[in-house]
Amino acid sequence: MHALPRYTGPHHRLRATLLRTASWMKEEFDTFLAPHGLTQPQFNVLRILRGQERLAPGVPLSTKCIRERMLDRGSDTSRLVARLEGRGLVAKHPSDADRRRVVVELTEAGHALLSVIDAQVAGLDAVTQALSDEDATRIANLLDQLGPDQLGPEQLGPEQLGPEQLGPEQIGPEQIGPEQPGRVQPGPEQPGRER
Repeated sequence: MHALPRYTGPHHRLRATLLRTASWMKEEFDTFLAPHGLTQPQFNVLRILRGQERLAPGVPLSTKCIRERMLDRGSDTSRLVARLEGRGLVAKHPSDADRRRVVVELTEAGHALLSVIDAQVAGLDAVTQALSDEDATRIANLLDQLGPDQLGPEQLGPEQLGPEQLGPEQIGPEQIGPEQPGRVQPGPEQPGRER
């Protein structure tokens, strides 16, 4: 009797490897964030808000716009924001452009916490240090080819986009902007992927 092959083909192997690696990296990221009392989605929200401030100062985001930029768009953004507000990391207030809309901004405490995390980000990057810069770039480029709807500019937070990619419909007061996933990649200027 012959043993069944572990994988049915290269695409099966890729899918399994991606899932296994994602699970491992999530555990590493959870461990990294635990001392700061943050979950990954909460960290993603903070990064999205900071990125918005950098590229569109004075144009805060609604919870709907935040959700559209998150890695996990199934997250309960209202609840995430409420918890962050309870810790004094974000503040909500009526939009100047539309008083019926509530927008969210990062507080000084939120900025301070992100600065602390930024200073420690090398510890998180250590999980990929087995790869050379060239290999890391090549893998990232290949992964960008998967799920274009998930990784395209319309889903990335402002920390992942250049100013030329942020059109007026994304940051104008009429919409108050559109992470994620955007993707979260810790670090003050690294493309988001909240890890």
